[in-house]
Amino acid sequence: MRSLVITLIFGMLLSSNFIYSQKLDYVQGDILIQLEDNISIVQIKRTFDLRYDLDYDLVTSLPFLIYKLRFDFTEFDEYEILKSLKNDKRIRYAQFNHLIEERVIPNDPGFSNQWQYLQEVGSNGMNADLDADLAWNITTGGLTVNGDTIVACVIDDGIVDNHEDFGDNLWVNHMEIPGNNIDDDNNGYIDDYLGWDTYSNNGNIHTDGSHGTPVAGIVGAQGNNGIGVTGVNWDIKLMIVRGGGNEANALASYAYPYYFRQLYNQTDGAQGAFVVATNASWGTNFGNPDDAPIWCNFYDALGEEGILSCGATANLNINVDSEGDLPTGCSSEYLISVTNMDRNDEKVIGAGYGVNSIDLGAFGEETWTTNWNNNYSPFGGTSGATPHVTGAIALLYSAPCSSFADLALQDPALAATLGRQYILDGVEPNESLLGITATGGRLNLNNSILNLMTNCSGCPISTNIEFTDLDLDGFTVNWVDTDENTETNLRFRSELDADWTIIENVTSPFEITDIDRCAQYTVELQSICDTISNVFFGNYQLETEGCCAFGEEQFLNITEVSAFEISLTIPTVLAADNARFEYKSVTSSDWISIEIETGETIIIDGLEECTRYQFRSQLECGGTLSNYYNFDNFTTSCSECSDLEYCEIPFVNAGFEWIEEVSFLKDTFNTGQGAGSNENFLGIKTFNFRQDQYVDLHLTPGFAQSTFDEYWKVWIDYDKNGVFNDGVELVYQSEGLSDTTNVGEFRVPFDTELGLTRMRIVMSFDAPSFSCGDANFDFGQSEDYCVYIDESSGVSQTRLFNIDMFPNPTFDELKLRNVFEPGIIEIYSASGQVKFTESIDGIGSYSYSLKHLIDPGVYFVVFTTREGVWSEKLIKI
Repeated sequence: MRSLVITLIFGMLLSSNFIYSQKLDYVQGDILIQLEDNISIVQIKRTFDLRYDLDYDLVTSLPFLIYKLRFDFTEFDEYEILKSLKNDKRIRYAQFNHLIEERVIPNDPGFSNQWQYLQEVGSNGMNADLDADLAWNITTGGLTVNGDTIVACVIDDGIVDNHEDFGDNLWVNHMEIPGNNIDDDNNGYIDDYLGWDTYSNNGNIHTDGSHGTPVAGIVGAQGNNGIGVTGVNWDIKLMIVRGGGNEANALASYAYPYYFRQLYNQTDGAQGAFVVATNASWGTNFGNPDDAPIWCNFYDALGEEGILSCGATANLNINVDSEGDLPTGCSSEYLISVTNMDRNDEKVIGAGYGVNSIDLGAFGEETWTTNWNNNYSPFGGTSGATPHVTGAIALLYSAPCSSFADLALQDPALAATLGRQYILDGVEPNESLLGITATGGRLNLNNSILNLMTNCSGCPISTNIEFTDLDLDGFTVNWVDTDENTETNLRFRSELDADWTIIENVTSPFEITDIDRCAQYTVELQSICDTISNVFFGNYQLETEGCCAFGEEQFLNITEVSAFEISLTIPTVLAADNARFEYKSVTSSDWISIEIETGETIIIDGLEECTRYQFRSQLECGGTLSNYYNFDNFTTSCSECSDLEYCEIPFVNAGFEWIEEVSFLKDTFNTGQGAGSNENFLGIKTFNFRQDQYVDLHLTPGFAQSTFDEYWKVWIDYDKNGVFNDGVELVYQSEGLSDTTNVGEFRVPFDTELGLTRMRIVMSFDAPSFSCGDANFDFGQSEDYCVYIDESSGVSQTRLFNIDMFPNPTFDELKLRNVFEPGIIEIYSASGQVKFTESIDGIGSYSYSLKHLIDPGVYFVVFTTREGVWSEKLIKI
């Protein structure tokens, strides 16, 4: 490794021609100041105008006298101005005008994979997410304003009921005693404590659940619990019914939530369950609604009790209006039929449509959710799209609107009808759905919630809530009252407080001072109009300054100067005295440590090309060291291997099967991706080949539970043009399907360009696949590696193929003839296990007895020399 050169560049001394990248946490050209008593802003402006040409705005009046100074940050050094202001004794405080983000983002670690909630822009350049953060500003689910516990019924193949991320979000029938084989509540269902299994007529909802678990996770995996992922509803009760296998079974499944909601209505909530929605991510392709009047009419019966139902249309590119589908072809006004959208905000080709039958689209393809064994993985199809709509319905009922909550109890059917309309009227217009769906749009959570709130009779809520001017001592709350006659009350508390601080009749902006440092604050608002008072609403949260920790969204701003040198900026932490910054390559066990202050920029030299590096930092605050914070990894330039823009790696569900291990010429890499997705191993693992070399390979799949038949393909971009061609660059494809290790070989062309290039390995379930993102498979995994092509050794390889192996098939003897190189002879089982190994010291013929060595079956004989590999399939009878 080259010698390490570290240059510390202090933020205040950065010149405009120094190239670096930094995520700003303040408004450039703004500085906030608070004046000492009896000091005029005119005096300050006169002093500093001579140098900086300042303008100012009053932020707060007496007794605080806080002003915002404005200047041209492209002309003047803002750090120099800040330093000058701080040194002026007439100014009590001076600081940047920090940007503040509303912390309506759950702390679930897998939330970053749930692109459907917050992805701002799709490939079409348009808004391409559900605007979940905006909707969650108003409500995150759970209860109505009247205190009714909202329930959504998921009808599917069951659920993994002990999954860590459902928390207490699973509905429980508290009138039933589990496991006593008695119908305690006399509802006709014995031991239905957690739900009902219509197949076995018992309460065993945990049977299977491979499909129902991801569906339920989308509707209501517990949010903001620091575990896994987030459902559309952070808090909800999920009623689980196992069913839907045939039409009779489907009707029995719907009868269960119908019974509980009807009982709830009849007893004014004393018994039953407040079920507001059902989800069916299943159906009958080409089913004719005219042939299923009982099934279709059941949605009307559910709706009259206040239950909206959601149905997933066919995963086929068919017009449901003409081709038929059940249940999405049913015409009930209490049914919402859903088609599938991808992360590019386009309808998936293999998803049904119909201007009369299909109401809207929703994100489903590659959406990240709960899975088996406390795992998480991408889901897909209309099965993944529909529960987003089901979750949206449940979210509506938790909105802070007393009139809608009252209506849900007084006229359940009308409330269900209005809820459906709020969903459909709130869609985001989408070209791929225009003219082929009833609304021509895609689900938008925030629009639906706002539709309800706009039509909420009584008193409109405040909107556009945001926080500004966060410092160590306070922050400001801003909002807009949609009615000038509205009176607003505000309450807030930190996580350290048990009680709310309530401020009545406040106006925007409102400053909250004397705050706890490094604390999570929640702010809620209440609108009052004449005699009508809304409940306090909102989930507006922020974390105050003063933490001896990096924020979850802080990251290193890295600029690569060369393949061997990077410039990076350490995030600012106001409470930290200094920091210990460390880095190492992912293959090394030794960390290199640097003492540094936060906010500084450093240059690190002497790095290795095409190598992935890890970064971490430990803060010191008042003599106390924090835990280490791990930043994102960074890979130095791999020239052609990473600089070229390759097609998107196929993204599929790797929760059930994945690439466990790859081996070339005895160079083995255990990827161990388990239930992960696709991987880019550029900079982590580089395989080395030679021109004109025969390369043996072993590709091993991994499985979660059951084994599946897989198909393999391997491409190497020999000409380094960023394209994987299916000609000479498709270096290997399996002969058929197998659930064991694939053993094969390929030859590197003698005229291949030298140096680094890229290799892609794709393992797909049940059928061959493509090399790019438009892969025609749903399960499996893809991996990218760097490959280094070296010069040929100059030794002819062709003579290796003169080896004869006989007899084949064989009973108990193996003979090799025309061996021209010393090497190693190995026999592998079909699963990749080595059954026999022996060195061959010279040329000639060799014979081996297999009588007690291996059992009957299919094997692979591999002969490896310094210059190449020969292999052939062997059948022992």
